[in-house]
Amino acid sequence: SGVVITANNKYYAALLSDKIKRGQVGKKYVAIVCGKLDGEGEIDAPIDRIGKSIIKREVREDGERAVTRYSVLATSEKYSLVLLTPVTGRTHQLRVHMAHIGHSILGDGLYGGESSEISRQALHCLEMNVCGVGTFKAPLPSDIKALTDKYFPDISI
Repeated sequence: SGVVITANNKYYAALLSDKIKRGQVGKKYVAIVCGKLDGEGEIDAPIDRIGKSIIKREVREDGERAVTRYSVLATSEKYSLVLLTPVTGRTHQLRVHMAHIGHSILGDGLYGGESSEISRQALHCLEMNVCGVGTFKAPLPSDIKALTDKYFPDISI
């Protein structure tokens, strides 16, 4: 859920694609991950497909470089509320990286974060900045907001 930017014609699609390639599009996500994670850090771990799967990915030495920065906003007994910033843009990058460090995203059945608390991944794009265009923001959806209220009542996003 969250901010998604699309182009309404080929000209703007090419401009947006160029900005992405040049690293001129920044994104910030919030996620609820399983377990207690502390502090902040950077995950620099290459990602590639698992076998012939067109969907599932994994960290592997022969994969494409993928970098994710994280900062823990709050923790509870079971979960951590994390701000995630992808530096690169690999498929499933945030999901794969969080699972790789042992903190799968809540509700992510594909990468080990299954939960009866939410019917999807507890992952939301809070903000997207397109250089020269502007910053776009999206409030938390009700299902993730309910979980943050339940497990992290002192945090306001």
